[in-house]
Amino acid sequence: MTDTGDSGVSLPYHYDLDRHERLSDGVVAAVAAVVGADPTAVPEPDGLTPLYDAVDPEALDALFSPGTDGHVTFRYHGYEVTAYADERVIVRPADDPVVRRADRGQ
Repeated sequence: MTDTGDSGVSLPYHYDLDRHERLSDGVVAAVAAVVGADPTAVPEPDGLTPLYDAVDPEALDALFSPGTDGHVTFRYHGYEVTAYADERVIVRPADDPVVRRADRGQ
């Protein structure tokens, strides 16, 4: 059985940043696509929880420099978000078995 987000997209949802898109903007766009929200709308009910409630957007944008490797995972708007240095964002349901194993350190 495939999990789906509130908007009906399949999860995990994979998002590739545009060439000049900031990582923080990519995270918001990816989660907005999953929940069917307008990424530019003010916070709920039509928009998302502000990203700064989950992570510092400026720190996220500064985390990876060109040519680096790595990723960071955090919860945002009820989902588990993994942002990669290679400009990918993956959104999973917070109750995903992969997420639960990671939470337990497995």
